[in-house]
Amino acid sequence: MKKRMIFVIIILNLLSAFSLFPSILTLDQAREIALENNPSLLAEKHSRQAAVWDMWDSALSMIPSASLTGSYTEYRPDFMNADEYRSYGVSVSQPIFNGGSLLLNYLMKRDQLKISEASLKKMSLSTLAEVDSKYFSVLESENLLAIARKDLDSSVLHLDIARARYEAGTLSRADLLQMQSQKANKEVSLLQIEN
Repeated sequence: MKKRMIFVIIILNLLSAFSLFPSILTLDQAREIALENNPSLLAEKHSRQAAVWDMWDSALSMIPSASLTGSYTEYRPDFMNADEYRSYGVSVSQPIFNGGSLLLNYLMKRDQLKISEASLKKMSLSTLAEVDSKYFSVLESENLLAIARKDLDSSVLHLDIARARYEAGTLSRADLLQMQSQKANKEVSLLQIEN
């Protein structure tokens, strides 16, 4: 699940980097997408719905059950003497004593529903926390990337100044090489952040 979330966020970032999206994905949109598409969360929702149906099934088993039957038969040996037979029946059944098993079954199903709702809430909050963490991590990476680019630009400017000073004779060769080394290090850092 975590791999899928990371993959989705990376794909969304790549797509926004190539301007395929007209706007940047907001935190609320990312949360909504995660809540709608997280397979574990969808499984928890279905589990909760099953617990609701189980609770109602156990509750309805405590009330009386009724069935209605009927039949209609028409006997026509000849059209003059037509016999009709009609029969109707109603059957009502109510268990009088089951040792409280029906009530205990209902109470257990109700408790299972509460557990399922708590599990669904926990999974929702966990998903939202993970999305928030990944979203803010991406924002932090974007800020670090912007800082690294500005740092590299600053290093290029300092290197140009150092070259001018070296040609003027006011800077030693060791200092110039040190500036070139700093620029190369900042280029490597920028590439690492971009990756």
